[in-house]
Amino acid sequence: KATRRHQDWQHQTTTTIARTYRTLVVEALTITNMVKSARGTIEEPGSITAGIKRKYDGKNIDLYVFYSFIGSAWEDPYVLRRTKTDLSEYGAKLSYTQNRLTLSYRAALTDVDNDVVGARFSALERDGSLHTLKGSYGFPLAKGWRLTPGLMYETGVFSGDANSYGGFGASVGVDYLTVDGLYFNASVQTLKSAFSEVHPIYGEERDERTSGGSILVSLIEPLEFEGFFISAVLSGSKTDSNISFFEKKSSMAYLGAGYRF
Repeated sequence: KATRRHQDWQHQTTTTIARTYRTLVVEALTITNMVKSARGTIEEPGSITAGIKRKYDGKNIDLYVFYSFIGSAWEDPYVLRRTKTDLSEYGAKLSYTQNRLTLSYRAALTDVDNDVVGARFSALERDGSLHTLKGSYGFPLAKGWRLTPGLMYETGVFSGDANSYGGFGASVGVDYLTVDGLYFNASVQTLKSAFSEVHPIYGEERDERTSGGSILVSLIEPLEFEGFFISAVLSGSKTDSNISFFEKKSSMAYLGAGYRF
């Protein structure tokens, strides 16, 4: 019955529009454009973000900056009695979208406030930068659904060469957007990284693979508050390494809100 009522409403509405207006213009809306602000909470969870978007000739250019306010690290992670210090990460991401293809570049600077281990071993200094190049392509599925596989290259350039690395990865995500502004995204990705110098404590080069996934649920313009959105993110990852000290598992839950001008 609900389906028949919905179809009847559609027929009545379209008939009224056709009889009232001589010319109809249809806009092809894409999920990427409608939920760009919500997707930022996946990529930079726990961060303050702000950005702009420009559209011309069917192409979109997005730029946002971010600053992470929840970071911390051990002053020296290789000792038993450890003390935490502040860890700052800030940077920007530029994306270019044409039709279903999206290309992006992300740069982030990392600053460890009191890097005790870096003072002990210059090869383990942790201040530096991360650079990520990614390409993805969206395939529309059923109504409102989209599948988006992607490839990426990531490099870490740090003051300590034993912490610098390069790696290739892949990802796949599924998006869903309802007509009433509820957005859902689930994604998984994996990254294989090789480090550029022998670790001064363990005597060998690190070789790692990190795999993880995330789920985002976002409500766009809740209670008809134009421009606002609320997002909840749940994510987790696992790192396997040839040096057992660097093997780890992590998980995070995040709730945030934002406004799109």
